[in-house]
Amino acid sequence: AEVIDCIFGEMIRLKENYELVCQQKQELSDRCLLLEQINDEIKLKEHETESIFKQKNDELVDAIERKEYLFQMKEQKWAKIEKILINYTRDDEKLQRMLSDL
Repeated sequence: AEVIDCIFGEMIRLKENYELVCQQKQELSDRCLLLEQINDEIKLKEHETESIFKQKNDELVDAIERKEYLFQMKEQKWAKIEKILINYTRDDEKLQRMLSDL
């Protein structure tokens, strides 16, 4: 009877341990699921942020290229104006000095 009581007590202890392990396993599974959901949300936010920054970067690059093009057009106009002024001041030393001072 003593051996049976001992075995029965061990079975009860093992059953309790098994239930505890099952409960811990479920808690860990729930925690893993929650962490996966959080990770997915973080990845989604990172992707959204990356898309926003890429769009803003593209807009800035476009704006810079437009400004550079306009700057080049202005440079070309000023070069033409400078040629006209040089031809116009060819016979006037005072105007030549004023032009060279610029």
